[in-house]
This record gives sequence, C-alpha cells and structure tokens, in this order.
Amino acid sequence: MRRPERSVECSDSEKKMSACADQNHAPSLTCVRLEYFVKLAEIVYNKFQVIQRREGIKLMKIAVTYENGMVFQHFGHSEQFKIYEVEDGKIIASEVVPTNGQGHGALAGFLTNQQVEVLICGGIGAGAQTALANVGIKLYGGVSGLADSAVSAYLAGKLDYNPDIMCSHHGEGHSCGEHNCGNH
Repeated sequence: MRRPERSVECSDSEKKMSACADQNHAPSLTCVRLEYFVKLAEIVYNKFQVIQRREGIKLMKIAVTYENGMVFQHFGHSEQFKIYEVEDGKIIASEVVPTNGQGHGALAGFLTNQQVEVLICGGIGAGAQTALANVGIKLYGGVSGLADSAVSAYLAGKLDYNPDIMCSHHGEGHSCGEHNCGNH
C-alpha cells in the first residue's frame, strides 16, 4: 500500500538517524505525530468541502402540533410537536419532540430553540400568533388531518389552511379539548 504524499518533511536529524518512516525505517514520535496531524487536517478539509457543497441547499424545519399522528387542534396545549427537516423540498428527517409542559407563549421560544421556520397547527389564539410572528415563524393555522399529509401538502403548495384562524373563546369557561378549535 502506497503512503499518501505529505507536504511535511522529516527533519535532517531524523533522516540521518534513519528514524523517519519515509525512509522505510521505524517512524520517530515526531513523524508519527506529523502523520496524525496531516490525516486529521485531511479529514477536516474533506468535511469542510461537504459543508461547502451543501451551502447552496436550503434546509428548513417545519413543526406540526402533534397527537397520535394527527394535527393537534390547540396550539397552546400541545404536549408535542412533530418536527420535519426539509432539504430541496423533500422531507429528509422527522422527530416527535415533547414540549415538557411548556404552553402558549413559551411555545414560541421552544420552537425558536428547535430552529423552526414554519408551524402548521389547528387552533391558535391571538397572543400565540403574535409571539410566533415576533420570532419570525410563519404560521399555517386551521389545519386538520394527518400531520405527515399536512406537511406534504405544504411542500406541494396545496395546504388547506385558514390565514384568519382565531381561537377566540379563551376565558369562556371551557377548554379546547371539548371541541375543534381549528374550525373557529
């Protein structure tokens, strides 16, 4: 097996002592270290090249309020989101992420920490809408059905949503668990 060419040369003293691996002798500690750093530099360079190639590809994260495969119908009571990673308009990964009991306005910060750009949900109140707008998350409310289907429809430009969605009944003595907020 041929050794890769190195730009680093062994010192004259190493060559005189016949300790350099390039001279077909046992390598000195200095040569071993140099070879290690050269290989490490090659690995870093190759990873950098992969990252540079991917720079032109837009990565996006989409979150969906989630329960049992469906779009959950009350944003502020969401116990989990399904977060999709999208590259070149295609889903490349997805993961169900628990909110750990956070609710309403705190969920905007939760989604920001997850680097979400788009939220698909059922019902959502005005305060949560404002919180999402303030952190730059694009909202598609009033959606129902399967979460996976909603994301596919969004990516195809065919998502059926309500841009004027409001969950305006807060404080009326009932919770959104009793009906479908996405239809308000």
